[in-house]
This record gives sequence, C-alpha cells and structure tokens, in this order.
Amino acid sequence: MKRFYNYFLSLLLLMVAGVTSAMAQAYQEGDLLETEEAVTSQDVLLMSTGGYHANEYLCGQGYATSVSKDCVYRFEKVDGTADGYNLYVLKRVATGEYFADYTVGDEEDTSTPPPFDGHMTKLTTDKAQAMKFTVVPGVENSDDPRASSAGGNQDYSRVGFVLATDHRADNAGANVQYLGHYSEPFYSIYNDTNYWLIFSVFQPTGKDKLLAYTTAYYGTDNADPALNYPAGTTAGYFKAELVNAAHAAWQEAYDILQVEGSYALTDEETNVLCDKIENTMTALTASDARFPLTAGRYFISDNRDTKLYLNATTVSNKDAWACSAYTVPEELDYSAASYLWDVEIAGQDSIYLKHLLTGLYVQSTMADDHHYALGKEPVALKLSAPTAGNRATFWITPKGNERACTNGAGWMLSWTDVNDAGNHFTFTAVDVDDAKVAQWAAEAKQNKLNETLAGLYTAADGLYKEGTSYKAAEGFTYTNDFTEEGKLVSPAEGEDDATKEANSHWYSNKKQGNEGTYEALVDNNPDTYFHSNWAEGGFTPSITKNHYLVATLDAPVSGDIMVKMAKRMRGDDFPLQVAIYGTNEFDKANANAAQWTFQGFSDISWADSVEISGKDGTKDKTLPDGVGAAYMHLDGSYKYIKIAATKTVYNLNPNDVNNKNGFLYNRGYFCLSEMNIWPTSGLVTTLSPEYQEAMTAAPEVYAALGEEINKAAAELAANKATQAQIDALNAAIEAFKNNLPVPSRVTDAYNAAKAFLDAANTNNMIGTELAQYSQESADALQTTLAKYETFDKIDLVSINAAVNDINAAFNAFKGSVRLPEAGKFYTIKSASTKVVAEADKNAQGYQGAIYNAIVYSTGNNKSNSLSDANSAVRFTFANHSSEVTADGETSLDAMMSSLSDSISLKDDASYVWKAETAQDGKMVLRNLATGMYLTGANGKLYQSTEPTPILGEGVKPNVFRFNLGEDAKGVTQYMNTKGATGTVVPWKDPADENSYWQFNELADDDYTTECFAIKGVSEGQFYACTFPVAITPDGNAVPYTVLGVNEAKDKLILAEVEDEVPAGTPVILLADVLTNNGEGTVGNLTVGCEDLASAKFVFEPKVGDGLCGVLCEPVEIAETCGHLANGKIVTGAYTVPCNGAYLANAAITAEKGKESIDLAKGVGDTLTGIDDAKVVVLPSVVNVYGINGQLIKKSVKAANATKNLPAGVYVIGGQKVLVK
Repeated sequence: MKRFYNYFLSLLLLMVAGVTSAMAQAYQEGDLLETEEAVTSQDVLLMSTGGYHANEYLCGQGYATSVSKDCVYRFEKVDGTADGYNLYVLKRVATGEYFADYTVGDEEDTSTPPPFDGHMTKLTTDKAQAMKFTVVPGVENSDDPRASSAGGNQDYSRVGFVLATDHRADNAGANVQYLGHYSEPFYSIYNDTNYWLIFSVFQPTGKDKLLAYTTAYYGTDNADPALNYPAGTTAGYFKAELVNAAHAAWQEAYDILQVEGSYALTDEETNVLCDKIENTMTALTASDARFPLTAGRYFISDNRDTKLYLNATTVSNKDAWACSAYTVPEELDYSAASYLWDVEIAGQDSIYLKHLLTGLYVQSTMADDHHYALGKEPVALKLSAPTAGNRATFWITPKGNERACTNGAGWMLSWTDVNDAGNHFTFTAVDVDDAKVAQWAAEAKQNKLNETLAGLYTAADGLYKEGTSYKAAEGFTYTNDFTEEGKLVSPAEGEDDATKEANSHWYSNKKQGNEGTYEALVDNNPDTYFHSNWAEGGFTPSITKNHYLVATLDAPVSGDIMVKMAKRMRGDDFPLQVAIYGTNEFDKANANAAQWTFQGFSDISWADSVEISGKDGTKDKTLPDGVGAAYMHLDGSYKYIKIAATKTVYNLNPNDVNNKNGFLYNRGYFCLSEMNIWPTSGLVTTLSPEYQEAMTAAPEVYAALGEEINKAAAELAANKATQAQIDALNAAIEAFKNNLPVPSRVTDAYNAAKAFLDAANTNNMIGTELAQYSQESADALQTTLAKYETFDKIDLVSINAAVNDINAAFNAFKGSVRLPEAGKFYTIKSASTKVVAEADKNAQGYQGAIYNAIVYSTGNNKSNSLSDANSAVRFTFANHSSEVTADGETSLDAMMSSLSDSISLKDDASYVWKAETAQDGKMVLRNLATGMYLTGANGKLYQSTEPTPILGEGVKPNVFRFNLGEDAKGVTQYMNTKGATGTVVPWKDPADENSYWQFNELADDDYTTECFAIKGVSEGQFYACTFPVAITPDGNAVPYTVLGVNEAKDKLILAEVEDEVPAGTPVILLADVLTNNGEGTVGNLTVGCEDLASAKFVFEPKVGDGLCGVLCEPVEIAETCGHLANGKIVTGAYTVPCNGAYLANAAITAEKGKESIDLAKGVGDTLTGIDDAKVVVLPSVVNVYGINGQLIKKSVKAANATKNLPAGVYVIGGQKVLVK
C-alpha cells in the first residue's frame, strides 16, 4: 500500500528528529494522563510509541529526548464536533504555533515531498489555519476509527490517545486522517503510528531544577561543553571566551552535584546558576559563536578515525564527487592537487564547492546511485552546524533534507544520521597559490599517465609472453620431498611461532588474516597451509588483478628455476597458472613500491603430479595429484621472486556442485600446504600452437606489439608516459588479439548455445505455443552443434567461421520464439508462481501472490532514471491475490481461477498494449492509452515516445521474460515485479519467477478505445492535466479552461469546455463521478477521449500564458507560478509532474465563468503582477525562469543572471525582472 511518507522512505528512512531547543528550561515529565478532560485542561507532553522515536517527546516538526519548554503543548477547544467528539487545536506553548490544517492527497504518494519545506507537517501561528483534532483514548483494533490503533510495536500497556483530524484524507476514501509519529511527526491515514502517551508537565526546584538544566543543556551524560564545542580560531571552531564561560558554568554545577548529602544552594542561588547555564549555552550555540567558513582553498575531510578526504572521480563516464584515504604530507606535493577545493560564498549559510584540479563544481544531482555529480555550473550547497557529534564541523546539504556523507568505498551520497562521522566535515585551509597548483596539476597529470601506461604495459607484456612456456628437461621428475637440497627459501628464525611468522621469508598482498600462515609453506607438514584472502569474495584473476606470494631467497638466483607446490589436504582452491616476476629490491612495509620484472607465465599440470599424504581435519587422506611444479627461465639474477596466481580452480571435478554446471570454478584465491623454489637446468621452451599460428599468419603484428612494449618501457623508465604511447600500445594489443586464434571461443559459443537448447528441450519449450521455439530452428541448431562437438583447428579463419556458424544458428533459434501477433491487442500479466507468506509480509511489502497482476502505463513520463518506487510502468494486483497461501485450500493452484482482474478494461485503456511489430525475438509494445512504448535498454526499464523493440525470451510455454540488456556493470537485467511498491523494475536474476510474464490476447469487445482512468482521484476536486490525445466531456470528468484571475484577485475563473479538448492542450478537470471507489470519495476518474486505436499521439504540450501543459518531462516552475495542490492554487517553486499543468502569467478577467477556484491572499497578485517601479534585491545565487515558468538557468550567480537573455520579463530569484 502507498503511504504519505513514501518520499521519505526513498531516502532510506534516514531523516532524524530535531534536538532539544537551545532555549530549554527546567521542565519535567509528570503523571500519565488518562482522560480527555485531564489532557485538555493543562499543559502537556506528547510521547511517541512504537518503532519510530519511541519514548521521545513531540517537539515542533521533530522530537526531543529530554523535556524542554519547546516540548510543552496545550489542547485548545474550538467550535464543532466530529462524529460526536469535541474538537481541539494543538498549540505549542513556547512559540504559539499550531499544527496547520492539511489534507493527505495523492500527490504525496508519488515522487515529490509534501509542500512543507522538506518537513512532514506544517506549523502556523494563525489559529484559523490550525488543524482540528478529536482527542480520544486509543483502543487496539477498535471499530471506531477515531479511537483505533493497531500494530507498529506501539505501547498499549499504558493509556494513550489517538489524535484524528476533523476531516477525511483525500486519498483514503472513508479513512480518518491522524497526527502520527514516524521519522518526523506526520499526517497519515494509518493507525500503526498514531498512539500517543500524554503526560502532565511541571517545573522542579532546588537540586531537581539544577539536574533538569544540566540534563537539558549538557545531555544525560553531563558532557563538558568544552569537549563538544571545541575552542579554536579556524572555520567551525568556537570562540574561546564563550567556551570558557560555558565550561565554568558546567564545572560549577558539576562540583555542586558531586557533593553527597544535603544540597548546598538556596533556591535563589539555584536560579542564578541555572540562568548562568542557560545564558552561557545560549551564547555558545548562537550562530555567531563559532568562526565562519570563508572563501578560500581547503582540504575537506570527514570526522572518521581514519579520515577520508574529498576528491573527484568518474563513474559511468560521468564526473563525480568522491572520497578516499589520504595522508597529508608535511610538505605538500602534487598528490595534494586531487584533494584541494575552492570555497566560494554563494549566500548566507551556502557555498559553491569547486574541485581545483578539474575546475568542476559539486552538484545537487547524482552521477549514479553512490556519487553526487560534478559539473561546470556552480550549485549552492547549504552549510549548517551539526547538532550531534563534533560540532566544530559542518554538515553539507546539496538539496532538501539530504546530507552529504563519505563511505569507505569512496562514495559521496546522502546519509542523514546525525551521529555519523562521515557527514561531519572539517575544512582545513591551505596556503597555496594558483601557480603552485598549476605545477601540481601538471605533475598529477603526468603521474596519472605513468600509472595508466604502467598498467597497460603489464597487460601487454603478459600477452606478449603468454604463448611461451617452459617444461622440465627431458627425463627430469620431481618428488613430494620439500626438504631436498638446493631449496632457496628457508624457514624463519624466532623464539615462538608468532615471531617466526613476523620474520617469515614469504609475503602476500592478500593473506587471509584468520586462517593459515606463511611458515606453513616451509614447515614440511602437509597438514598446515597458507590461504590467500577469501573473505573479500571470489573474482576472476588476471595479470593485473591477482593474489600473489613473494619469496625472499637465501641467495640470488638466475637461469632456470622450479617452483614446487603442494595442495592443501582438502584438495580445493589451487593455482593452475602463475605469473613469475623478479626484483632485487623489496620491502614488505612498502610492497607496492617494488619494481618487478615480468618473466612469463607457467602452467601447472596437476595431472602429471605426484601424491602427498596427510590429514584433512582429523581424517587421513592421500591426494594422488597433490604436488605440482611451475618452471621459468629468468632473464637475470634476482633476490626476490613474485608468484602470482593468474588462473585458479576450486577443484578438477566438473561434477562438483561448486563448479557451476560443469564449468570449473575460478575463484581467484588459493591455498597451498607447501611451496619452495629450486634452481634447475635444461628447461624446454615451447610456443603454444595459437601463438605459432599468429606469428606465422601475421608476424608483423607480433613484432609491432614487441616494439610498442619496448617504447612504453622507455617512457616509464623516464617517468614521461604520453597519451600517444598509451594509444599506440592499446592499438598494438588490439591488433594482436584480433590476429590471435583462441580455440576456447568456439568452446564458449558451443557451451552457451547447447545449454540454452538443452534447457528448452527440458522445459518443453519446442513447439507452436506462445514463447515456444520452432522445431525447425531447434533441429538446425542441433545440426550445427554436432559439427563442432569436437574442434581441433587453431587457425583464426577456422575459429571465426565456427563461432559465426554457431552464433548464427543460436540467434536464429532464439529469434524463432513465437511472439504475440503484430497488430493485435494484449494485456501483460505476471506469470510468477511465488507466494509470500503472512510472516514475510513486512520484509516483502506484500502478502500472497503476484500471479495475474496486470501491467499498466502510469502516464507519459519518458525518463530512464526513475527510482524503482517511482517507475512509470506499474501493475495492479489481481482480485484475492492477498489470500493466496503456500498450500491448502487457498494455495495458488486452488485459487488460480479466482485471481481475476481487479480493474475493468472497459473503463481504462492504460492496461491494454498493442504489439506493433513482433519478429526475431523482439517486440514493439505500445500502450493504448498513453501511446508510450515499453522500453528495455542498457539494463533499464522505462517508456519512450519512439518505437523501441524489447527482447522476449521463452522460459515456459506461454511464459516470457523480457531481457533489458546489460547495465553499466555488464550485468544483464530482466523486467521484474516489485510487490512492495506495485512497480515494474529491472532485476538481475533470470530465474526469479517475478520476471516471468504472459500475454492475453484481447477481442475487440474486451476493452475500451474511448477512455482511460486517472487513478486515486478525490471526488469533487479539481486537477490540472495534459494528455497526449484529444479528450471529450463524458459526464465523469468535466473539463475547464482558464479565463484568468478576477479583478479582486481572489479567484481563478474557469470556463467549461463543451467540445473536444485538443491533444497536448492543458485543461482543468473536475472529478464529478468516480469508479472503483466503493463507498468512499476516492477512486478512478474515467476520462473520455478520441478513438485511441487510430489516435495520433502528441508528445509536445502547448505552453503559453495562462494554463501551461506538461507531458513527457517534469517542468521546474518559478516561485511566481501556480499549481493545483489538493484542489487549491498554490504558488512557489515546484516540479510539475508529467501529464500535469501549471499557471503562469495569468490575465485579469471580468468574466464570471462557470466555475472558480479560491485563491489565498497574495496568490492573485503573484500570478498576474509585475511592478516596474519595484527595487529588486536578489540573493547571490538564483534560478532564472521564463515568464511561462520554465527553467532557463539554474543556480547561477545573480550578477550573471541576465547575461545573454533576450529582452522580456523573467523570474529571477523569485522576483519578476524586466530585461530591456
């Protein structure tokens, strides 16, 4: 179900409550009140219960953990009753503010926050605008909605009260609307967050009063303010004289309260000390108590124990805000350039943040799910003082209630926990001029080129040498004896095992910390072992990403070597191939600084191995292939040898469940019980058949790769890598790969096609039903696969021909899937047989079955970056779906026939889809009501205005899954249902049944082509809309146009439209008659329209003076524009959703019209007026809008706002400005 606070859920429930006011006074909780008379006759405290801020006090638009005067409320009785109960308004005594009247409406259920400046309630000092409540003792699961409360872990062991408004919620039918407790106090229709405990309140005296003050100002832990408000002279730190004064008051109170026995102060002395506490803390928490952040150059770090410094990165080819660990050197060097930021003052408590190295500004939008974006235009970021944690830091708010926060993975995203050290930022000023920065930038650029070329060089050198291998001299055999003479790695010395391990002659870049030891490799005991890091998970190893061991040799070695190793006695996770390197300088403490010379690859043939015996746990065991060897010829003399595992395997049993359907499992990490190195001689050098073929067919390509490797080595030696050399080496690598025959390509293509065909045969997917594949194409694919069951060619031409042949037959088979027939109309329904039990309802967000849920288009939003919860493609559950259980009389099989449509296709064409084309496994599916095409591309699911094929794959007879392509990480996504939000979304698991879909062909009389429905509409309310087709009055929705604002400027005058409203023309609809509303006042509004089957859809709205349309893209409007919210005209900056409309530059009219909408005071002036004589004072950063309300420039400096604008009237910084 949808909730008023869905927007806040999309922020991961990270909003936090307010803290005790700085003007706290000595108030304490009194008795629990149990009657309406007691509650409404005195000042009171309201306490939240349940899962959100339990046992905290209502305090304005948030909560407090301790009592202050800001938590004190009074219920004031007003005229009237509701359902026989008295009505009251709730007044905050300290401020005179009331909770303002508001009706929960449909707009708050979608993507935009409620219009309360980012809060979930609104306060007003105008009693006439206050919300009226009934105050009724709560009863668990009561039939009386004004007393009913249920669930949410609320505390029903004590008498509590339900505060219900005097009117119903617009989107809830007959439901009562409550004041509830959530991440903030909020207006809602749900009774699982509406139970309040109400207490009397009193002011203590003497010691109790002093204790109340110390608790209110210093917290329950009585913390010294000098610790929480550190003194200093740099940005964020507090003025020493204020800190000292506050500390002195704290110390005085602390000393008095530490004395056991009688309390030493009189009431008068207590009052003086309490005043001192309040006055010093008020001064210390004032806005001018700490040194402000000024324009300048800074390092910016978080407040973690190991600080992360802010920098820049790129994600998915987008510039992004990031962070990483950094040690600031005593003398700054080029490394600092990446972490330097220029702070520019944007206005009071706001800044522009410019990354010095890139010249880009932090944006309020996201580059991806984990990083705020960087861009060329400055965007104002709000600065605020933390209310918890290190208060000498700053919170940075890119927009709304967000709070920028670091993450150990290098992310910069929003996380609003007030205690999180990652969102507390310190600005450390840096005295460095632009010339030095330019020098560092050049050095940093060169270093980046060096790093890029070094990585590429490693890959190229590996590729160049990969075909060369070494084998033992003919007649040589090795044994399982690891004590043989000549071994080059000795055990370490030491008094105990810990010392020996610390002194070990082995080192690894990825040792598993809690399992295995280095010394196990040289202890001649097969029962002990070394293990590389498995805790970080598996990966595919390569020349550039691997786990390795470094051996410190007893003496340098040259010529031929043998690296002998033994498996762990379990026989799992061992290397199949290693890359071997040498160097003469290596320091464990700075391992990454070593300069290694790559020698080559060596395969380890365990099949030719010798056995080893030992214990697997407590069991005796013999591994017949337990010992293996790698061989290498060294190009020089080396003291240190690096052995990197570039291919690993879980085990060599293809039937092992861990080896994934017969494919050997290459996890990247490895374990060995023994390893050592011996000098040898007479190695036999061989070149692989593939490399022989490549060098014979294109020797110049192999030679060119060698030449570019040498050029790269020269540049790296001089630390002068160039982009030209990077490009040249990349080109040489690509050319060589294109000429290198890789027979495994044939194997890979064969295995993929065979697995798909076998699955189709197993699942009865060959036939003539929808989603089945043709017998003819199956036979053709089988014939093709038979040709390549054995393949022994190594030339490039034969390999390419085989791969192309297999892929052509495979694609033809997949393309033979029987699709819905082009030109016909269908519904798309879930074919998932998954059932969610009642016990899993909270975790999954729904209960029962999704089977037969029907897909619809919500409107004309064409964005491809909507969140899952706000997807423009949604579904409606079938009737009785929540009653389905895993088994018994209500199992899915038993209930199948009962899962009928819960909507009527004859009232709403948005559930109907036309198959415009269907061939080669791809369909073009267009929604009948909106004209939008169902689109799956780049791993995303969205709608588009242009025909876009979506790939269908058969999984069962009459059941498809929709392949959305690969996302930015290369993971294929599939169209899936998200039951908690009722949305259709991407998901990565092809076997998840929630990705299974079925088509139902429709006859002409099964559906309407002459109307569609607007969902969740309140009867008798006005809605501003724009549609892609012409609409016609049908008696349900009454269309109106805007004539203008009346001369008194207190009404918007409307004229009824009796004829057709052209496509793309904005209109105001009166919801006169609803459907699907039962006995309530909220339901669906059916809108009559032209024949949708032949309609020409319009995707560009009409925009001009008066009412302006919005169709496929949301529009940001200016402060001077108006929009409808819950049946009222509201002005102010706002994002108008797709299919909406807004008011701009409205005319004055003398006509009376057919209907009118009341305007609040000043709204009529805002919609119509411009005062040429007015002196306009603009903030330092502004948005610029056209007079029609559309955004032209965003977050620009006011001084530049009118640059390059044509003459005319604009809205700049909320003011109408005439540009001449």
